[in-house]
Amino acid sequence: MFQRFGVCARVASASSVARILVSVKSITANQKNNYYSSITAHTTPTCAIRSFGFQNINHKHRSHSSYCLIQYNKSETEFLINEMNSKHLSAGSPYPPLKDGKLRFYNMRFCPYAQRSLLVAYAKGVPLDIVNVDLKDKPEWLFEKNPGAKVPTIETAQGSLYESLLVSDYLDEVYPKGPLYPKDPFKKTLDKIWMENISKVTGPFYRIFFAKGDAEKIKEGLKELLEGLELFDKELKKRGTLFFAGNEAPGMLDYMFWPWMERIPVLKLALPDALDYEAQKVKNAALEKWRQAMKNDPAVQAVYISPENHHLFMKSFAHNPKPNYDLLAE
Repeated sequence: MFQRFGVCARVASASSVARILVSVKSITANQKNNYYSSITAHTTPTCAIRSFGFQNINHKHRSHSSYCLIQYNKSETEFLINEMNSKHLSAGSPYPPLKDGKLRFYNMRFCPYAQRSLLVAYAKGVPLDIVNVDLKDKPEWLFEKNPGAKVPTIETAQGSLYESLLVSDYLDEVYPKGPLYPKDPFKKTLDKIWMENISKVTGPFYRIFFAKGDAEKIKEGLKELLEGLELFDKELKKRGTLFFAGNEAPGMLDYMFWPWMERIPVLKLALPDALDYEAQKVKNAALEKWRQAMKNDPAVQAVYISPENHHLFMKSFAHNPKPNYDLLAE
C-alpha cells in the first residue's frame, strides 16, 4: 500500500584521507542542540557508511538559524551530505545522466520500502547515485526502469531491478563484504519467515494513521499493532541476542524491520493519550533494547528521519492531494 511512499553522508571519489568536521545546530526550534562529528574516512568510491557515525542530522524540522558546516583539507574531496535530501523529480523532468562508478538508486525520501534497501546499501558500502522521485507525479522515464514506477528501483549494467526485498538481496549478493544473512540455511529461511511477519506491524500501523479519527478503527489498529510488536519481542528473547542477527551487528532481518520501528514513535506525537508508551517499552524490553541499539548503527544513522519529520510528512500525505515530498530538501 505504501510502497508509493534519515541525512546521507558519503565521500565521493578521491585518493586521500579527509578530516571532516560537521556541526549541525537547532534540529528543532525548541531543541537548540549541537551535534559534532569529527571523522577520519578513507575517501574511496566504495567507502562504507560504517566509517562515519553520523546521528540526528535532519535538516528541516529546525529553526532558521541552523546550519551545516563542512570543512575538509583536500579540495578534490566532495562530501555529499545533502544528496539523499535532494528535491524529488516529477513529470517533465529530464532524465539525470548516470554517474560513473555509482549505482543509480531511485528513491522517495520518506518511503520505508526504499529505506530498507538504502540501509543495506550503506551497510555494505555500496557507492550510490540517489535520485529522488515524486510518486504522485512520476517522471516519464521512471516507467522505463520499472513498469509500476515504484521505489526502490536500481539501475545495473544488466538492467533495472525493483521491490525492496529483492533489491536488498541482490545488493547483499553482489557486494559480498559483510554478508547480512546467516550462513546456516535454516536460520536464513527463518529470518525470511520473520520478514513476512513484519506485515503484522506495518498493516495496523498505517490503519491507525489513516483511520481519519475513527476511534474504533484506531483502537483495533493499536490492539493489532501491539500484538505484532509482542511477537517480535518474544522472538528476540527466544534468540537471546541484541539483534535478530546476533550480538555484533544488524543483519538483513534487522534492516528490513527497522523502517517501521523508526516510525513507531510518531504514534506518541499523533495520539499522545492513546497508549501508555513508556509501559509498552518496559513490556517489550528486548525490542526496546534492540531499537536503541539500532539507532546507534551507522547505516541507520545515515538514513534516519526524526519522528517529528515523519509526522509532518504523514500528515501531508493524509490531508493533501500531493504530499510534501521535499520536506527535507534544501
